[in-house]
Amino acid sequence: MRIKDFDWKSHKGSKIVIYGTTVGGKVIYQCLQSAGIKVEFFCDRGKKYSEFCGCPVKEPAALCENRSYMVLVALTRSFDSACQYLEQILYEEVYSCINLIKNKKVEGIVYDENERELVADFLEKYPYYAGSSCEGIVLPSLEVFITERCTLRCRDCSHLIPKYQKPKDYDTEEIIRNLENTLQVVEKISDLNFLGGEPLLQKDLGRMLKWGYAQKRIGALTVISNGTVMPDEELLSILKETGARLRLSNYGKYSTKIKEIYDVCKERGISCYISDVSWTDMGGIYDRSYTKEELKEIFTDCPYSYCMLLLKGRIYRCAHVAHLNNLQIIDSRLHDSVDMSEVINENIGDKKRELREYLKIDYLQGCSYCNGIKNSIQGIEPGIQIER
Repeated sequence: MRIKDFDWKSHKGSKIVIYGTTVGGKVIYQCLQSAGIKVEFFCDRGKKYSEFCGCPVKEPAALCENRSYMVLVALTRSFDSACQYLEQILYEEVYSCINLIKNKKVEGIVYDENERELVADFLEKYPYYAGSSCEGIVLPSLEVFITERCTLRCRDCSHLIPKYQKPKDYDTEEIIRNLENTLQVVEKISDLNFLGGEPLLQKDLGRMLKWGYAQKRIGALTVISNGTVMPDEELLSILKETGARLRLSNYGKYSTKIKEIYDVCKERGISCYISDVSWTDMGGIYDRSYTKEELKEIFTDCPYSYCMLLLKGRIYRCAHVAHLNNLQIIDSRLHDSVDMSEVINENIGDKKRELREYLKIDYLQGCSYCNGIKNSIQGIEPGIQIER
């Protein structure tokens, strides 16, 4: 598989297909329009859209009908898995769009209400997922788990929060120390996300935000909330002071304070947006005894295989697998994560090599405990509650 960066000046007459019907696809479509380049259709394995940006949406099988299509991958976290899939259907060459979107500003993109933050995220992170020029390791996004406590008990929670029998906040000093260790190994964390559980229940969240704001090699700060807890006055001030974003996951009727929180944040000039999340059915927790080839297929198909999570000093590429290990349901840590709890000057080089190799793996052993998520095809209602 060859991945080339798309040169729009040399390919004005080519048959262009955009792979991915996300906000990234919308951005790249508009950039192509501005350059006077026609898009034949969008391609996506999900079945959410039949039309996107006024163009038809087709399944990948359509690419096999004409090998002359130039496929532009418009995804971030799923960029590598999309390329692997295209290679499986015998596409030998695909294109990134790093130069196409270079120097583009959010203000130059037409987007739907509440998509501004998503557009900004794409413009910032796409170059890292599609092939950064930075010699060091750049994590476009890193989630850090700070509390098991939550206001909800979601039946289908990918973090398995209802299974924590005595939920607790995690030690702030340990969280910061593990993040400091991680910064010794990576060049930059473009977006540091604080989550739980419900992170607004963690009494030291403000302190962690202040710490993150002081780090030159951490870009954006994001707090991911379920829209049930109003931040207190002190935290609202810290959100404003640090420029942190509050992402409110919209679970419909279960996100009881989402509009109130959003309105308060907007009134105070705090960055806040509502994310209309889609959930997928991972299935029950049991070992499906997949073969290694089946594990690779599941991992390649999964849109979340690059969701980096720092949990108790270990970086995982899947939150579900991280919590299966944390709850001691399985023990796949040696293969499925990298330990950042002990980083000293003498082993920094080894840790960098270990993390680089980990970022290249093509399956997790913990994938055996999942049905496999084929780009959100198995959609389920988010936030369905179970009894306490």
